[in-house]
Amino acid sequence: MKPCLAVAVGCWLILTVGMGSVQAQPAPAAPRVVLLSTYVVSPARAAKLRLAAQQAGVPLQTLSAEEDTPEALQQALQSAGLLVIDAPHSSVAQAVAARFGEMLNKSGTPYVLVGEFSAVAKNQTLAAAPLQAERGVGAAWAQRLREYWRFGGAQNMRLAMEVLKVPANGQGSAATLPPAVELPLQGFYHSRWARLESDANMLKMLPAPGVPDQNRAPALVPHAQAAIKTVAIAVNNAVFTSDDTPWLDALITALEQRGLRAYAFYGPRQQKDLFFQMTHVPAAGGPQRVADVIINSALVFNPTERKAELERIGVPVLQTMPALAMDAAQWAQSKDGLALSDVSYYYTPSELSGMVDAMLITARDAKTGALNPIAAQINAVADKAAALARLQQTPAAQRRVAMMVYNYPQGEGNFGASFLNVPKSLQNMLGAMKAAGYQTHTPDADQITPQVQATLGGFYKPETLSSLPAQGLADVLSLSRYLSWFRALPPGTQSRIEAYWGPPEKALMLRPQAAGASGQAEAGFIIPRVLLGNVVVMPQPLRHEVTAGTPAEVRKKRIGHRSQVPLSHNYLATYLWIREQFAANAVVHVGTHGTLEWAPGKERGLSSQDDPILALGDLPNIYPYIMDNLGEALTAKRRGRAVLVSHSTPMFSPAGFRPGLHEMHDLMHDWETVAPGPVKKELEKRLVAQFVEHQLHRDVGWSAQKISADFAGFMELLHPYLDDIAQAAQPQGLAAFGEVPDAQRRFGTVMQTLRKPLIDALGEDIDEVFLLDAKKIILSRPARWLQVALKDPQAASMLDLRAQDTADAAKTGIHSSVPNRAEAKKLDPKVLLALAQRAQQLDKALAGNEEISGFLAALDGQHIKASYGGDPVRNPDSLPTGRNLYGFDPSRVPTRQAWDTGVAAFDVWMTQHRAANKGQWPDKIAFTLWAGETMRHQGVMESQALYALGVKPRWDEAGRVTGLDTVAPGELKRPRLDVLINVTGSYRDQFPVVMRWMDEAVRQVAPLNEADNRVARNTQKLAKEFAAQGASALEAKRWSTARVFSNEQGSYSTGLSEAAQATDVWKIANKGGGDAEMSQLYMDRMGHVYGEGLTGVARPKGFEKAYARNLAQVDAALLSRTSHTYGVLSSDDPFQYLGGIAQAVRQLTGKDPALYVQNLRDTSEVITESASSAIAKEMQTRYLHPQWISAQKAEGYSGTLQVLKTAQFLWGWQVTAPQAVRQDHWQSLHNVYVRDQYKLGTREWLEGDNRAAFAQTLERMLDAVRLNYWQPDAATKRELVQAYQEALKATGLRETNRAVQRFAAEAQVSSANSSSAQVSAAREPVNQAKPNPPDETTRAPVRGLKLEPQSPEVKTPASVVHSLAVLWGIALLLALGAWQQSRRWRRAGLTASGV
Repeated sequence: MKPCLAVAVGCWLILTVGMGSVQAQPAPAAPRVVLLSTYVVSPARAAKLRLAAQQAGVPLQTLSAEEDTPEALQQALQSAGLLVIDAPHSSVAQAVAARFGEMLNKSGTPYVLVGEFSAVAKNQTLAAAPLQAERGVGAAWAQRLREYWRFGGAQNMRLAMEVLKVPANGQGSAATLPPAVELPLQGFYHSRWARLESDANMLKMLPAPGVPDQNRAPALVPHAQAAIKTVAIAVNNAVFTSDDTPWLDALITALEQRGLRAYAFYGPRQQKDLFFQMTHVPAAGGPQRVADVIINSALVFNPTERKAELERIGVPVLQTMPALAMDAAQWAQSKDGLALSDVSYYYTPSELSGMVDAMLITARDAKTGALNPIAAQINAVADKAAALARLQQTPAAQRRVAMMVYNYPQGEGNFGASFLNVPKSLQNMLGAMKAAGYQTHTPDADQITPQVQATLGGFYKPETLSSLPAQGLADVLSLSRYLSWFRALPPGTQSRIEAYWGPPEKALMLRPQAAGASGQAEAGFIIPRVLLGNVVVMPQPLRHEVTAGTPAEVRKKRIGHRSQVPLSHNYLATYLWIREQFAANAVVHVGTHGTLEWAPGKERGLSSQDDPILALGDLPNIYPYIMDNLGEALTAKRRGRAVLVSHSTPMFSPAGFRPGLHEMHDLMHDWETVAPGPVKKELEKRLVAQFVEHQLHRDVGWSAQKISADFAGFMELLHPYLDDIAQAAQPQGLAAFGEVPDAQRRFGTVMQTLRKPLIDALGEDIDEVFLLDAKKIILSRPARWLQVALKDPQAASMLDLRAQDTADAAKTGIHSSVPNRAEAKKLDPKVLLALAQRAQQLDKALAGNEEISGFLAALDGQHIKASYGGDPVRNPDSLPTGRNLYGFDPSRVPTRQAWDTGVAAFDVWMTQHRAANKGQWPDKIAFTLWAGETMRHQGVMESQALYALGVKPRWDEAGRVTGLDTVAPGELKRPRLDVLINVTGSYRDQFPVVMRWMDEAVRQVAPLNEADNRVARNTQKLAKEFAAQGASALEAKRWSTARVFSNEQGSYSTGLSEAAQATDVWKIANKGGGDAEMSQLYMDRMGHVYGEGLTGVARPKGFEKAYARNLAQVDAALLSRTSHTYGVLSSDDPFQYLGGIAQAVRQLTGKDPALYVQNLRDTSEVITESASSAIAKEMQTRYLHPQWISAQKAEGYSGTLQVLKTAQFLWGWQVTAPQAVRQDHWQSLHNVYVRDQYKLGTREWLEGDNRAAFAQTLERMLDAVRLNYWQPDAATKRELVQAYQEALKATGLRETNRAVQRFAAEAQVSSANSSSAQVSAAREPVNQAKPNPPDETTRAPVRGLKLEPQSPEVKTPASVVHSLAVLWGIALLLALGAWQQSRRWRRAGLTASGV
């Protein structure tokens, strides 16, 4: 508390007559007081309480309600005179009562429960059953103690200790105690005010920025100076009760130094309109907002209520955080940044309420417990607040905006984002900006695409860089300007960057420039960009430097790219150009996702010197992001300072059947109705041929011979498979930011969303209703009913199309053999009406796209509404889009519902696994856990891992996991199975508390001496191996229970995505030729251990192979897919993580582990299948499906990138898990995209809209041939080579696989030689048959002959002789004709060369 406040407090000084009389008596020794403190009590306050007790001579013993046991408290209370329970929040008091209440009821020690501030301020008592508000002391005396205790401050603490000197049974009358120095229930604070104020009118007289001292007279500093923006800072009242204001004063000062007014406020946490009341002042026309930006430094206890309030206020709210467990020096050196225990308190609730840009600004002083300001972090927050204020003040016509696109997938002509048509999105955003008053050009998608491609070319073709400025496609940042910024950075930051990249003077994007006004020529960074008035569209710089070294060196460097590689000078120069030279007011990163937020730095609570913030600075970062990728979205928020603006996924439709499958399915039902006999056998023969034609036998793992031997058995398997693929949600093209889907696409999504309840309510057979050709689904009864429902719910509620169709069939005499096993169901009009109304709501939500309005609001520096995400089919509540995404509370993982789902799914899965493995249980199961997946399923995968170990979570009343219970063997009724947990970098950052539970679970069951405890068995084996490497017994014991692994702190990715493509650096050019290097890369990247005492420590000698030793014990691995948007081939992550496990296990053991993919899209029907089956289904329902292809074709350029990604990700699976990919997958891709099997104009589209990407697609397919994964026929190989060579020549593609190029060139030469030899062989018999062959130069050309393959015939000797005689006669006639023709030519004086 400030000195002036202390003077004010002094007026209430202690020495009243009553107290004086108490002190005048001979006082016995002060009784011992026990303080039961809770986690929400600040250490600063605890330290000052201890100091006050020491100074007053009060023996004070402090225990922790969270860390100490009831037994420890019981022992402490022996001979104690009083217990004070410090529970500043009702939930905390309830937790204390639940844990210690029973023991305290048995104890006779007097106690006082000190509740939350608002209750004390209102003279209210707080009880928490079975605890009373107080016991053994007078109620009035207890209330006065509460006031001293809760209002805080030096004087109140002294008064409290004076009271505590007296035994509990001798306190005397409460009336004799001096009043406490009261703290207002809610108040306003400024460092230059004499006291806390409770009148909102004081905000009209805030000190002006830059004025060191001034009177409070309103006439001196009227708030009406509109040019000065105001920042309100929300804090906890503990800041004042603990006199912990220095950091707050530093923040206010920093804001004022940037020309802003600032003040702080606090109030009751339960007050729903607290922020509104404390940021508005009374005015004639109603409350007038004072604050333009809010900084929140208070805990958020009611995020849902706060969310609604912040939306009402409408200004951005920046979040700050403390490092509670570290001092400033420790935080600076830490890799995690924010302790895992703080994630649920500082990230999750603030994000849910809509707060953004969480920045850590204080650290705990170990001696005093106070929060000390971290100057650079305080400045970073103040800079951001000032940047938002400038954004608000700058008219749209003057704002400058940089829009960044990504080189994804890699390649010099590619820019895209996850399920987003980027060119069309740019067109929509630029158009909206123009309409809102921004000075910008508005090229359409077809115009902007080649311009952006040209800027990308500079990264891949360094010789073109110098010419880009002259073309208007680049600007130049002078080296001197970069150096003036770079050399001002802290020395440690400079050395970290230069240690990898060298000095700025050697940066790869530097080019000499003409002499300027000074007459001096200097180098400058070429900054590719497309200038559109006050807006630029530009490619985000590459994280790898394509222009460095030879192609082979580049690939090697990229594969071995250290996970902690800093951002390059080129990268930093680009963002510096945006900030300073272009002077952008904001940057927009277009789509999911860029590379900035994945740059090195702390996991959470980043430093201003960590790479993401170093590049971005204080620029407001607006990030259109797909609604269905929450895990990576949170990384963009927390490490990229982003305000997210969600955009839609593509719309969906039931996949239905590819051509031919519908007729085959009808034939299957015909077979079911036909009696045994020749007709049925003939049907079986026809069906087997069709199964083979469509590769369905391979999809379910049967051969044609096995089908023939057990046709009925195959039918039992095939029909559910067909049902799965027909009902699968198929994405229809891509989303475009700001584009409202048309009615037809919305219709498919509504139908897919309502699928199960709709089919059931309509009395349809869910196993049959969508088993139709994709084009005919619109004619299905659910589709026809839905069309009526969207127009007239009442009419739909009375509609039964079954009867109508039966009547129509009777008239036409055409009946289907496909049964409807639900046809007897009576329809319920109420249920149908509810479904029809729900359909209309969904359609309205899908049409209610708020993306553009959210985007423009973010550019205005306004608050963006917060929303949970997910795909609209699985989570319709994620609509509308245009919202700032938030995630799921990690302390609630797994939820109770997720646990129930996971246990049931695990039991079914294990039944399947054992059936396929001769009854054997897996010894160790590897689980790959992703943040985005856990956000969706909320812990189903984690539940299965815990259940495998034989432990069960305990939850509190709020649903938070509080502990683990071991399931007894008799209840488990199976072996205790071992697990290996591998988590992504995003998961490590966002769910550290869940990782802790996983680690604890293993340590809990590993020591159990049970009959079939595989955790114990594997642990003992690992301990012996570590001991053999020289580990101590203690080290071996701890490391042997390590089961949780991930990337190094602050780094991400396995590295396998790049490595899989770079087959030209494999040591062996054949199947598995990259296994050794790739598996080692994977284990190096993902082999960092996490757990009690292990997190963040370097891998000591002897433990480098801890992950490898665990992997060697794995015989099954599981990945989940919970999104309808993302499958196993829609990104590189599935093959990087699940495939990476498979490749490493194969390299270590020589055996392929069983790979499983668990479909959790519908938790009422969990499907666990092999990775090969999941890939086959996705190929059937998307990439080989005419409906999917047509939708991508309609996307033009952006659709070609989806085809390229399909080939690249299939290739990733091919090299990491070859057992999951079949040769016919490659052949089918060739048939569909090269040969245009469906006559959709596919080849023409790919070559016309993005031939470079088509070349990359063909390169992947040719690599499969080159490395012997695929052995196509000669015609296929020839077509591939020709198409590839033509595409290379047409595009001049630079970023290619040189080994594939050589292979294609050699194959082309070989094909040419083979063709020549075949022609010679075909001619040779004819030439030999000529008695007098004419001169070669005069031979007549043979025209009109076509070589056709002929079926071989078995000739009898007579027929052979006859055939030879006929051929001999033909040869003689040909020879005679040729001789006569040559004579005519000679007579005419003609030669062959003269024709």
